[in-house]
Amino acid sequence: MTGYVIALTIDHREAYTVWVEQAPVEVDNADVPQPLDLSGLPDLDEEATTKAYAAALRDRLMAAAPVKVALDDIFRRSGVAAPDLKFQLRHARCEGYSWEAIFNDKNDFLGLASRANLSRQVKSFGDRTDTGMFQPPLRMLAVMSALGISARPQWLALRNALGKALSKREVTLQVLVAEAKLRDDIVKEGLAGVTVDLIPASATGLFTAIEDAAPHVLHFFCHGRIDERGQSLELMPAAGWMADDPTQAVNLGIQELCREQAVRNSWLVVLNCCLGAAGVEDEGKTSFSMAMQLVKAGAANAIGMSSPIDAADAHVLAETFYARVVRDLGPLLGGAAGPVVLDFASALGKARDALAGGNSPGRPYSTWTLPRLYEAMTPLRVVPVPRSGAPLAATAPTPAGSADAAAAMQTRLQIVAAYLRNLPGDAPDSLRDAALALLQQDPSIPRQAWPGRDGRMAETAAVEIELKLGEGRAMEEPDHA
Repeated sequence: MTGYVIALTIDHREAYTVWVEQAPVEVDNADVPQPLDLSGLPDLDEEATTKAYAAALRDRLMAAAPVKVALDDIFRRSGVAAPDLKFQLRHARCEGYSWEAIFNDKNDFLGLASRANLSRQVKSFGDRTDTGMFQPPLRMLAVMSALGISARPQWLALRNALGKALSKREVTLQVLVAEAKLRDDIVKEGLAGVTVDLIPASATGLFTAIEDAAPHVLHFFCHGRIDERGQSLELMPAAGWMADDPTQAVNLGIQELCREQAVRNSWLVVLNCCLGAAGVEDEGKTSFSMAMQLVKAGAANAIGMSSPIDAADAHVLAETFYARVVRDLGPLLGGAAGPVVLDFASALGKARDALAGGNSPGRPYSTWTLPRLYEAMTPLRVVPVPRSGAPLAATAPTPAGSADAAAAMQTRLQIVAAYLRNLPGDAPDSLRDAALALLQQDPSIPRQAWPGRDGRMAETAAVEIELKLGEGRAMEEPDHA
């Protein structure tokens, strides 16, 4: 169901403003920015203060008439029929608020008990496509190493969540860990679809491992850092783990992660660590969170934590979230005939429910508000291809010289490129060439605009299509007096 998008920013007067960016119904003055007072909100911690925060957030947002219309509609249809609610945060300071903690009109948390799917919408500036091809199995890479914290419980959480899908070969899981004993134990289990190795001792080695894996889902269990070096993920290789030596840590800076093609091609990046969804403000300069930057760079979805998270809670989140993911993606993993639009909001909602229920001793009541889902503005639509690896089927040609040809050619180019990028590394060249041959069908795409066999797009692709279709579009444009 088409949902609501509520956009927020800070204007030239350093004041917060809010408006309704998208709505499934007519909303008067939807796109007119309204003032938003966010001063003096209670702290998020214990039950009483979290509920006070949730009520205040709702009331402040609903002071803007167009936003009130949107929220009233969501509250009225709370549950299965509720429209999705997405927050589009256009300034890094807006990330600092827990929008997911909002109350509904009955003083219930909107983000719990499946009352509504909540997420944060991001405009991507990377080279991601809106349509991708998928050939089972789903490839997942889990990089798990946090100095001083064993990754064994995280491994068990993933194993429990993915067990059936692994046994049915619907999912493959590649695991990188620092603990040699854990690696050996995983090998001894001999689970179908699981491979394991020690984490490389350098950032270059880690990026090579990510590129070779070409994961649909990239999962990190590690330390998240925000310090004088910037925003980064800290992972400990085997030697550093054995020596308990923090100086041997490998730091993956967010800029490096965003430049990695395999990261940008992923369906989902999960930063199951501290501070992955925390924005930064230092000496008047602000930066978006690591999770948000990943989606801006091209990843279709990313999840991060707004504050430090206890390892025990990170394990609960991983098991609950991925169990729901494989359930939600069941038709796609089983070879669904039609396209599937990726949506992880429902799965993260179940993880929030798990964190909110049965609080462990010492766990702050607001822990469930930590995980945040960032989604690309245009969701990724995944088209299944046969498990056998059959080449893409040809589509009906679009008449050359029509305006529709521009969109058809661009879509075909993106689909073929995504298909090639998602093929296993050992896929035969004959299969790759068969996919590239589809670019010759009418209206044909110039060869200099074709991607390589690896699916990497030529920088001139869009320009070539614009040149080829210039006449056709000009013929359809109305005359101007």
